[in-house]
Amino acid sequence: MASNSLICDTEQWNDLKGHVSEIQKTHLRDLMNDDDRCQSMMVKYDGIILDYSRQRVQQDTIAKLFELAKVGATGKTLKDVVAIGIGGSFLGPLFVQTALQTDPEAAECAKGRQLRLLFRALSST
Repeated sequence: MASNSLICDTEQWNDLKGHVSEIQKTHLRDLMNDDDRCQSMMVKYDGIILDYSRQRVQQDTIAKLFELAKVGATGKTLKDVVAIGIGGSFLGPLFVQTALQTDPEAAECAKGRQLRLLFRALSST
């Protein structure tokens, strides 16, 4: 469970921060040449493939991210998400909105949640 302290004051945050300085020394090209690493960075779940191999991360990086997530977790259901597109793009939030409107299972899971397009709110100020 999360405490009232800041996540950036945790041991897990500092551990990940130290790891960043190590991984920055590694070129993605070198990581991509490791077939075992590339295979280990692909996750298949329910017909979806997540391929993390094209990121400058290793299994150790993923493990440290999960440890940090455990520290920051509250156990509460996620109700609000802020998605800000790069360069003012609204395509990401629009994609989410469209997916939630058209997929009955997604719409059911999204009940009780709100999707507000921050772009509209910001562009009117």
